Amino acid sequence: MRRAHGWSSHAPHELQVFRFHFPMSAPRPIPLAGVATGLLALAWVLAAAAWGIPARTRAVHPLAMEAAGRNTPSTVAAAESMVSAGKPGPAAWLAAAAAEAGLAGTNTLSARVAAGMAIPGARAWGGPAPQGAPTFAPAGTNGAGANPAADLFMTAEARRAWRQRVEASRSPGARAIWEARAFAPRRFVAVDRPGGQPLEGTLLLMATLQEHDGFSDGLGAAMQSLVAKARPGQPAEGMEQVCLDLLVLSRRMDWTSMVELLRTMPDPVALREWTATVQQDPAALPILTAASVLSGRPEAMTGRLRERGSKGRGELLAALRGGQGSARWLAGTRLPVIDGAWGWPWLAPWTSMERMLAGWLRLGLLVLSAAMAGAGAAVAMDNSTEGRRARARRAVALTAVAATLLMLPAEPWGGTRQAARLQLGLATTTGTTGAKVNGKTVQGRALRMETSTLGTIAIFGALQAAVYVLCRRKIAEILAMDEPAAVRLRLMENEENLFDAGLYLGIAGTASALVLQVLQLVEANLLAAYSSNLMGLVTVALVKIVHVRQARRGLIIEARTPATA
Repeated sequence: MRRAHGWSSHAPHELQVFRFHFPMSAPRPIPLAGVATGLLALAWVLAAAAWGIPARTRAVHPLAMEAAGRNTPSTVAAAESMVSAGKPGPAAWLAAAAAEAGLAGTNTLSARVAAGMAIPGARAWGGPAPQGAPTFAPAGTNGAGANPAADLFMTAEARRAWRQRVEASRSPGARAIWEARAFAPRRFVAVDRPGGQPLEGTLLLMATLQEHDGFSDGLGAAMQSLVAKARPGQPAEGMEQVCLDLLVLSRRMDWTSMVELLRTMPDPVALREWTATVQQDPAALPILTAASVLSGRPEAMTGRLRERGSKGRGELLAALRGGQGSARWLAGTRLPVIDGAWGWPWLAPWTSMERMLAGWLRLGLLVLSAAMAGAGAAVAMDNSTEGRRARARRAVALTAVAATLLMLPAEPWGGTRQAARLQLGLATTTGTTGAKVNGKTVQGRALRMETSTLGTIAIFGALQAAVYVLCRRKIAEILAMDEPAAVRLRLMENEENLFDAGLYLGIAGTASALVLQVLQLVEANLLAAYSSNLMGLVTVALVKIVHVRQARRGLIIEARTPATA
């Protein structure tokens, strides 16, 4: 009997009667290939949308930090404002930091700072002299910048003049600091002994700062508490540590710059960390000073520099390029700043205000993209011989694989371990030159990959996924044939080269990447090169061990089973 194209014949061969079957109208099924293509395309769209959001949950996106600095004074503008206010000393530090950050307008700014230094008194104090300050010639010069504050307090003439000034001061706090000089120091020489000039000059500097509101509220209150605990002839480690830190600062900064910095310092512990960082890395002084003054959070900037080393230095420079808003925004988080991250600039202002919300939204889009990719791949691999459970397990497994591939490069997994703050102040050497930190900052390694590496791995992965789908379809096609089991088994063996295609493609990708790197046509990256070979091995192992082996086993059993009537 013959049945085809919707008609049938039951009449004798002399006269055939054709009867057409007209099926009832039913919705036309969507081809599985179209469904798979649509799901995979949607997955790519969602992944692109997620990667375009300039936010992370475990890191700071540079575009968001840059957006936080818009409509706020830039580093150059802040320095020019200080020059206009008669403070060329701190403006010089900001100008040096701006030049290191590569900002425009630094030549004009340097000229303005030099002109400000020519004002009488500015060379000695870095700005206006404190009210009632004694007049005397400073001990030395500091090149084109203002003199260090130590030059105004350490000489015999300066100490004699300041001693008279402090003893007659109307500030109870200033007099209390000077009256506490009889404590027994351990790292200084006592004031009343030969060699006690550094401690005497530092106490006079501390008293003068207290009298002229040179400390923040928190730092000033903590210092008064330390002074109140000091007893004649007994050690006063807290007060002595503050003296040591002020001595370190006064030998590096002018009076006005010290005041600008100390008015942002929250407590003695932050001051201790700041000076320890400067001693350990003297070249970071301009950057750290500028970032601390602009952000108003010196303890946050110090912690970032200490914990992240050269990367932290680069993050401070990036904040200085953004301006005051970027510096304050960076000070509000301890998360690292990622390098070379792509994103849509028009979303940056929103992500700077809603950083965590944007980060979680991005992760949600990535999870949804992985679900679409897993479902699309499962539909593409579908064959009629499998049950619902097998299809569901395959969809879940593919979704998990897609989620892993998307989530691993999505966030900087790992991080830095923070050094203990207490260790910074206790690990010091004896002497009057300052504290030397013996503690080591231990930095962890974070998993980060460049955009080009991610793109290359994604291309190799897409090619291997295509090979995997092709092999699965060929296996399903052979199993669905009406030929005897022995014939289908031979056909399965005939497709051996196709089942090894993933390995051939992986080796070709690795060889091509290495050749391009040797020719210097692309940047050298062994991870991108060898990932192709690794994914080829995984694809071939998955195809042969999981699918081909199972299909052959079924065909062998079917070939040995006697056919039933």
